[in-house]
Parts: sequence; structure tokens; C-alpha cells
Amino acid sequence: MATGSSTAALLQLYPQLTSENFNNWKFRVTTIMDDKKVKHVLNVEKPEAEIDSAKKKLFEEADATARSIILQSITDRHIGYIKEAKTAREMIGNLSAVFERKSTSARFMIMKRLHNLKCAPSEDLQEHFNKMDVIFTELTSMGSKIDETDKICHLLLSMNEKYEAVVTAIETMNEELKLDFVKSKLLDFELKLKGSSSESSYDQSAFNSQNFRSSNSYPHSNQPKFSSSNRGNSFRGRGNRWRRRNNGNRGSHFPQVRNQGGSNSYVASAQAQVEEISFVALNVDSISDFSNQSNYRFLIDSGCTQHLVREELSNVMTDVCQLNQPIQIKIANGQSITAKRQGNLHVRIQNNNIRIPALIVPGIIHNLLSVKMISENGFDVQFSRGKAEIINRNKNIRIKCSSLGNLYCVDFEINNFSNLPVIPSDQCFSAQEGNIWHRRLSHINRRGLKEMGLPISDEVCSPCLSGKASRLPFKKKQFPRSSRIGELIYTDLAGPVRTPTLDGQRFYQVILDDFSHHCVIYLLKQKSEAEGNLINYIKRIENDKQTKVSNIRCDGGGEFSSKNFQNFCVENGIKIQYTQPYSSQMNGAAERMHRSLQNKTRTLLNETQLPKELWGEAMRTAAYTLNRSPSAAINGQIPVKIFNGKVDLDRLRVFGSKAWAVTLPRGDKFDDRAVVARFVGYQDNGYRLYCPKTKKIFTSRDVRFDENDYVFGQTSYPRVIIEDEPPGEPKEDENITAPKKEEKKTSSGRIVKNPEYFKDFVMPAYCMCAEVPLTYKEAMQMGDTWYHAIADELEAHANFKTWSEAILPREKKPIQTKWGFKRKSDGTAKARLVAKGFQEEESYNTYAPVARMPTVRTFLSATFSKGWTITQLDVPTAFLNADLDIDVYIYPPEGVNSKSEVLKLNRPLYGLREAPRCWNQKFHSFIENFQLHRSPHDTCLYTNDSMWLLLFVDDVLTAGEDGDVIAAMVAEFSARVIGQPREFLGFNLECSPTSIKISQKKAIEKMLEKFRLANAKDVKTPMELKFQPSEGEIGDFPYRELIGGLLYISLTSRPDITFAVSYLSRFLASPTTQIWTAAKRILKYLKTTKHLCLTYTNSDENLINTYSDADWANDSADRKSTSGFVVQHGQNLVSWGSKKQNTVALSSCESEYVAAALATQETIYIHGIIKDLYPNVSLSTMLHTDNQSAIAMFMSYENSSRTKHIDIKAHFVRDLVSKGELKIKFVPSDKNVADLFT
Repeated sequence: MATGSSTAALLQLYPQLTSENFNNWKFRVTTIMDDKKVKHVLNVEKPEAEIDSAKKKLFEEADATARSIILQSITDRHIGYIKEAKTAREMIGNLSAVFERKSTSARFMIMKRLHNLKCAPSEDLQEHFNKMDVIFTELTSMGSKIDETDKICHLLLSMNEKYEAVVTAIETMNEELKLDFVKSKLLDFELKLKGSSSESSYDQSAFNSQNFRSSNSYPHSNQPKFSSSNRGNSFRGRGNRWRRRNNGNRGSHFPQVRNQGGSNSYVASAQAQVEEISFVALNVDSISDFSNQSNYRFLIDSGCTQHLVREELSNVMTDVCQLNQPIQIKIANGQSITAKRQGNLHVRIQNNNIRIPALIVPGIIHNLLSVKMISENGFDVQFSRGKAEIINRNKNIRIKCSSLGNLYCVDFEINNFSNLPVIPSDQCFSAQEGNIWHRRLSHINRRGLKEMGLPISDEVCSPCLSGKASRLPFKKKQFPRSSRIGELIYTDLAGPVRTPTLDGQRFYQVILDDFSHHCVIYLLKQKSEAEGNLINYIKRIENDKQTKVSNIRCDGGGEFSSKNFQNFCVENGIKIQYTQPYSSQMNGAAERMHRSLQNKTRTLLNETQLPKELWGEAMRTAAYTLNRSPSAAINGQIPVKIFNGKVDLDRLRVFGSKAWAVTLPRGDKFDDRAVVARFVGYQDNGYRLYCPKTKKIFTSRDVRFDENDYVFGQTSYPRVIIEDEPPGEPKEDENITAPKKEEKKTSSGRIVKNPEYFKDFVMPAYCMCAEVPLTYKEAMQMGDTWYHAIADELEAHANFKTWSEAILPREKKPIQTKWGFKRKSDGTAKARLVAKGFQEEESYNTYAPVARMPTVRTFLSATFSKGWTITQLDVPTAFLNADLDIDVYIYPPEGVNSKSEVLKLNRPLYGLREAPRCWNQKFHSFIENFQLHRSPHDTCLYTNDSMWLLLFVDDVLTAGEDGDVIAAMVAEFSARVIGQPREFLGFNLECSPTSIKISQKKAIEKMLEKFRLANAKDVKTPMELKFQPSEGEIGDFPYRELIGGLLYISLTSRPDITFAVSYLSRFLASPTTQIWTAAKRILKYLKTTKHLCLTYTNSDENLINTYSDADWANDSADRKSTSGFVVQHGQNLVSWGSKKQNTVALSSCESEYVAAALATQETIYIHGIIKDLYPNVSLSTMLHTDNQSAIAMFMSYENSSRTKHIDIKAHFVRDLVSKGELKIKFVPSDKNVADLFT
């Protein structure tokens, strides 16, 4: 047997298992097993029981060797698939099940690869054969039969036009062909082509360009001059006329050649499916000698309609994104190549930064500049006497093009931002994204963000305006810059700062390298420390950069004039350049750096509201980000890239961000495992954090950040994560003034407002609007509007005799009152006096019924079917109409003059716990006088033979012969008759002779505004297919508010989101980011479908249809099932629901049985409501389910093991069936409407 070491050494010759090479890997591993005489174990499932011990031992040794070979040829990534396997046969079987995909979809994808596989003109033929053999092997392993003839056909079909002659010859052979024979003939022809290409240049894909430029039978000195400009959009020359032609397709600009006796043989055909054209895209032979010098060389192509770049350059491009539709590029020999991506390439030439928007084209070997695109961007391309120049319209930029054979090229220096995060341009950048990067880079200017290819926000940044305000610049004077790191360094001190740092520093020192513009900050307690810092910096430069510091420029202060420092400079050959007194311009670079650092420091502290003692941390952070931002002093390059050779922005975080740092070592097992701090700087391999409790700085590498929470000490409002909202439009002529009161803002700079649902409460807890007072005192100071609103409220109390003066009994405690103010949607002011009911003594008699939503929908459906008209009424100050049946005392409200210290309430004041109950009792006793009977199924429904009435607190709906009742309500309660309802309980009603439509468009729009998703992208489903949440960190989201709003909408008019909302409501206590995103998806779906509505038509009033369904054990956490049901009055949907079952079902039959029980409960309730409305109608109730076994259990009273453990409440369905009150009917799953709720 082979030893483990020898096997490992052998396997080093073979690649490890990957996701793509399973067939080759299996062949190689089984071959090694065969060599080691252990392959037979793959054919034996396990040793027979009666096998003798010697043979069994040999088998086990061979199997161990085979398992060792398999283990050594796979990585840890795939080892999980075979951990549970006991034998090598099981290991191979497990891996085959994973990697040998034999499904129809997998086979389809491989066949698609086979049909799309084409041999590129520049591709090596043997490499193409290998690709095709791999696909043949994959198909064979999946069971597909591909004979020799099929393989030959696929191979010949994949060949390009270069091999057309040999393919035709092979096709005409009458003998039976073999694949190896065909391959050999193709390879022979490839060798022939390579041998003749040096003489005849077989590939003509580039020469048409040269024919156009130099083969027109003109002497070189008399070649026509071409001038590209926007005038006429044409290139003219002797014998050739190039013009653009639009055939109705986007980007379809094709050059047309009129041949007038010249040798140009190319005539372009304007085919509708081709969108771009190039002459030299695939030229290999004619200019390959000089095109491989640099990836940064661009050829000038007058026939190319877009800039094209090689795929290798995509790594240094920004805004790289996929095209919505791939663009076909037609080349001169009739072939087409495809571009699927585009991006921006940032280059430099002659100290000018240029952005080139280009298509990324795989397979081309030259980068191409389009003359057409150059001219459309304000440049002219001039060809004259063997020279070419690109000149802008102002003539101040002249780019000379080099001559390469018969073509022209430009060599660019590429601004390499490959280490920066590349952000796809197909995303719609929100203002928040631009603001985040603006803050991460310590409030960098817009120009710097643009040069780095990062998102830009157009919003005004108040901290920048406050912290960076300065005078206009003086005229600049250019000085020669250093040629290497360390040739000249600047240093300067500033201070003392009035507020010391936490460590007592009052000064700071700037050291700046002139060549790279890289700066270093030192914080000082005393000026004398500056000398030592400078010496240490010089030594570090010499050690790290292997270069010497030559010159130091500083002022003549005493800190750099000591004998010790001068001796150090003399010993190291350093020249000190002292500036003259009062001539700071001589040390201008350091002075300018002072200004930049101070501006950024002020801005950071101003925005974050962190203590001023952290100015040192803010300044070091400012220096860190300045070193990683483009600098105008070095023509837009990044200092740290020049200084260290690389730039990395992955560690950048917003200054002041809330952070959680892991605590080590840990104390008690139940102590917090992280300390809350604020991010204030960067440390090698970690971050610097400020702990507000201890007021100390500490460092940590294990940190989590919330970059949306960066303002220290502000009132915490629930934050809303914004994904899809586009940046707002910039305001014109915006005046920046100091606000009287600081406004709370989100991370994107928007003012935080109270949630919209506050306006639905009688008394808002807070009011952010300046026009709405918060207190009685404010209201009386804000003019007559609120004065009259208070007067009207007090007048109503006087009319109702709400209170009377009294003496407080010894055993009673008075409660306080409060004024609440609100502006209605019509602009009128409303004042409401409310009691602070929470100060009341506990009472058990406070229940007041309200109508259930299924009752409301059944009422509407039945009313329309009966042909009655619906009337809506509103009872103002409804609670004051009732009598208070308990003794309650209040302190005199503000604005009420009273001789006694307390007032006794005669009427239930708003805010009292008993107020709703008292009003409901009052209304009930009143309505009974009209022979309207209260429904036993919903106590807010009143009916008789000629009229129906539905009460919801102070909103009333009536139908039928209701004239006398309405008149009595107006007289008794001063009710306001609205007429035909249009809005009721937060939903919209549209009543017409043919239907009643229920929708909640306004409620949806309010939620979208509240959670700032009004401009979010549309989605077509409320939840992802087979959504399964994963574990994650619990976030600080307004999740309960969102789910509460969605529940109301789903239970009112939108059954299509019921399941999704019900499922997500299980995570109210622990919403993760994934759950929060899923909840927002529902709201985005509602935005997309807010026009949908429930429609009620005239249907069979004698029929109730119920559907039930269940998904068995679908909850992966506890394996419980979900029940769903639908109840229809005729064809009108009046009730629905989705609920997780309380117990674990042992079978799908059992889960369907329990779901049917839940549906039956709701059916009985709807049955009772309809019987109250139609007492003389015989109702037919039908329950539909899609499980035959569950139906059999309903129809039988057999006590079997299948039903003995099911809860008793589920068996009452049997009783209803036996009584004939309920009929059970099978419905196919695809027609079961309750499937939507599971």
C-alpha cells in the first residue's frame, strides 16, 4: 500500500478539486487509486458480513488508502461534503451528488455553452479543442449521448471564417470521419496560416484602416488633410467622403465610403443589428511590434464611433457597470465582437487630467480613441503631413500624437485608482452615499470626490460653510517642486490652543514632504518637543525610504535654532532654510497645510458636537484623510500613494461615528461584551475610540460602526435606512443663517420630523411644526387663531356642563389635564382639553367594543348586494354626550377660572379610561329606541328589517330606510351628516352603481413618506421566493412601527401582503438588517401596487365560500406550519388570515386539518354576521381544502392514531359536518385561493 507521504507527493502534480473540474479530478483520482491497487473499493458498497477477518482487514486498508487519496486532493472548502462518509465509495458518491449536476436546467446550460462556443480569430486552436472536450465530457457524465459525428459537427460549426476553406474540404469527404482526424487537419491548416502570415498578412481586420489612410495611390507627402470637428460631423479627403448616417437605431453611426478608383476595398454596410464599428480593433500582425509596449497606448481610429479599451484596463477604471444591452462592434473583415461593460478611464497627459468614457471589449489588443467622440467633446483632430494633433477649441491644450507605421497613437499616464472602491454607475446614488464619503474623507471638496470616482452630493454642507469660510485667494506664484521624497520638507508649529487635549497638549506640529505632499501631525505639550519629533521623522524617512533628507524649511523660532539640532543637520548633510521674520509666504506650503487642517478640524468638531478637548484627534484624522485625498499641489495625485506606493480606503469611517468595541479580557459571563464609544481616529491595525463615560481615548481592532449616528449627545430618534431615494435638487440662492434652535438631522442632512401617524392621535406627544403650540401658554402668545380654538373648546364644555365645582373627598385624588393642539388638513386650528388618564386609579370596567374589520367588509358587501345606499355620519365631541357613572375629580384646567380647588367631572373627558365605554353605553341606549337590535356576533352592528347601522367609536355607517334615525342622531348628538362615504377608518371607498371599491392609496403614501421610501425602486413581489432569515446582529430600526402600519393595511384591504407581514411579525423582538430590508420590500411593493383595490359586486347573498390551506413544517426554526384561510360572501372577499400553528403537525394531513379548523372558526363568525343581516335567508356554507386525507378525517369519527393527539378544538369541524351546517369540498391546489396566505 502507498504511504501517505508518497501519495501527497504524487498528488502535487494534479490540481485540487474545484467547482468546475470535477470530471477531470475524478478521472485523475481514480487513476491514482488504480495505480495503488485500491480502485476496487469504489465498486464494493461494504464488506460482506461473512467475509473472513484477513480479507476484511485488506479491504479496510485499501479503503483507508483510497480515502486518504481523496482527502489529500480536496480543500477545506469541500471537505464538509464527505465528513460523514464511512468509505471511499460514499465519499465519491457524495461529491458526485454535488458536482455532477444532472438536472434539465444544468444540461440546458451546458448545451447553451456548447452552441455559443466560437473560436476567436486570435485564439490558439488547441486551446479551443480543450474547451470543447471539457463540455463533451460534462455532457457525457450527465447521461447525454454524443456520438463521434455530433462532436465533429459541433467542432466545425465553432470555427471562424479563417478556416472556411478547410471546413469546406472536410465537409465534402465521403469517408467516415474521426474526431482526431478532423482536429489534425485543422491544426495543419493553422500552421499553414501562421507560416504565411508574415508574408501575406492573412488577417485583414486592420489593413482596411491602412488602405484608407495610405493606400489611395497618393504620394505620402500629398496625403489628404483630415480635420475633425462638430461642423458637419464629417471627415473629408480626396477620393473618400465619410459621413454619419442614422438608421433609427441608438448609436448607429456608420462611415460610408464612396470608392472613386482608389485601392480602398472596404465598403461598410449599415446593418441594423450592428451598433458600433472599428477598423483596427483586432489587428494582430501589422502593428503588434509597437502596440505591446504599454497598456496605456491608444490608437487614433477615425472609423470607431466609441472609445474602446482592452479588458485588462477595467481594473483601473471607475464607474464600471454592465450595459443594459450588449453592443455589437463590427470590424473591417465583417466579424463582430461584443462589449458588455462600460466605464470611465482617468488619464493624464501634459499635466492635464482627462476622463475617457469607454466600452470594455474582451479580445481586442489595442485601445482605440474615436475621432467622432473626440470631436463631439470639443476637440479637433488634425492630420497633416505625417503628423496628428488633438487640439481643444481654445487652442490651449495641444496633444501631439506619435506616428506608428501608418497609424497614430497617444501614450497616456493612467491615474490608477484601482485600490479605491469601484462603485457601479448603474446605481442611483442617493444624497446619503455622497454625504457618507464626504464625511469619511473629513469633508473633502467635490472636486476631490469627482477625481476619485466617488459619489457626490449636491446638498449644502453647513459644517463646511461654518468651518471652512475664508477670504478670496491672492494671485498664485509657481515654484519648482522637488524631484524625490525627502529633498525638501516643511515644518511649522501652531498654538497654544486655548482648550488642551485630554492629554494636556496645546500645540501641534506639521511636517510636510514637498515631493509627495504627505503630512504628519505631532501633538505637543511644549514647543521644545518639536525638535525631537523632526529628528525622529528624518530618521524614519532614511530607514523606510532609503533616501536622505536634503533641505528643511522652517521659521526662525527657537525650537529649531538650538545648537544640538544644527549639529545634527550638519552631520547628516541637511541644509536648514530659515524664513525671514513676518514672511510666512516663504513657508507657504506649511501655512496652507495649517489652514486645511484647521478648517477640517473645525468642521469635524462642529458637525459631530464632540468635546473640544478632542481637537487633537480630529486634526490627526484630518491629516490621515488629506493624505488619502487628491491634492491640487501635485496635480490631483494622492499623497500617500506617492509616499507609500499604495492607497487604501477600506478603513475609512465617518468621524464621530457611534462604535461598539469588543471588551478584552471579559469579566462576568453576563456582562456586556462591547463598550459603546465614538470613533475619533486611526491607529496602526486598529482605531482610536473615545469613551464618553471615562472621557479617555483607547484603541481597538474589533469594532463595529454605525456611520449614520455621528452627532454626539443628540436626542435619539428612530433612524430609517434609505436605499433608493435619489439625491435632492440643489437649492438656488440658499441663505445660510444661524438657526435659533438646533434642528435634529439624519445622516443625509434632512431634518427629522415626527412620524406621520402622530397626527391620528388626539394629543400629539411632540409637535415639530413651529406653527403648532406645545402648551397653553404658547398658544395664547401665537395670535387669535389658537385663542379662538381654545375658546370654542371651552364653550363646548360649558354647553355640555362637563364639570362642576366641588370639594375634594378625603379618599379621592384629583388628576391633571393638558391642552393638545393640532392643525387639520384644511388648515383650521383645533384645541382639545384632555385628562391625564394614566393618573386614575385602576379600574376593571373600561372595555369599549369597536367593529371588527371583517364586519365592516361584510356590511359593505351585503349592502351593495341588497341595493341600499350607504350614509356616513360623524359625531363631534362624542364622549361629552355620555354621562360619567363614577366620581372623577380634576384640577381646574388652564384658562378656566374656578373658585374651588378641584372640579368634579359630569361627562367623560377625553383621555379618561372610562370615556369610550360610557359613550358606547350612551349610544346603545339611544339606538335601541328605534327597534335596532345589537348583533350578538359584533356588538357594534345594529339591524332590523329595514335598516342596518355600524358604529366605530364616533364614526357611523347606515343603510336602508334610515331617515328617522339620522334625524334623531343629528338632534341628540349634533351629528354631522357626511353622505356617501369616501373615507372610513383610514381606507378609501369608491361607491358606484356597479361596484364598491376599497383601497388605501393615501395610507400607503403616508407610510412611504414616513419611512422615506417615496422614491424607492419598484418591486413586483412582497417577499423573496423561499425567504429564509439568517442569524445576524439586531439593529436599531423603527421595525415595530413599520410592521404595525403594514398589519393595518394588510388586514384592511390588501390580502396579497398578509402572509409576508404575518411572517415578519414573528421578529418584532429581534429585527436584523435582513429582516428590516424584507419589511421595507413589502412597503416598496405597496408603492408599486398602491392602485390595487378590493372590489365588491352584486353576488349570491345566500352562499359563503371558505378556502383553507397549510404549508407543512415550513418554519425551519421550530418546524411549525402556517394556516391560511379565505372567506367569501358569494364572490366578495370579506375575511382572510395567515397564522402560525401552535403545535407541530406530524404530517401534511394534520396541518391541513388544523388549518381547516381555523378557517371554520372564521366561517362561523361571518355566518353569524350575515344571518343578522339576512335573518330569513337560508345560507349555504362550503369549506374548500386541497387535502383528500384531511377531508376523509372530517367525514369520519374513527379514533385512530392519526387523530388521537390533535387538539380537541380542531375536531369541532366534524361536528359541524355531521350536523349539515358545513359542507366539505375538495379543490385542486392550483385553484385554492388560500394558497396565497401560506
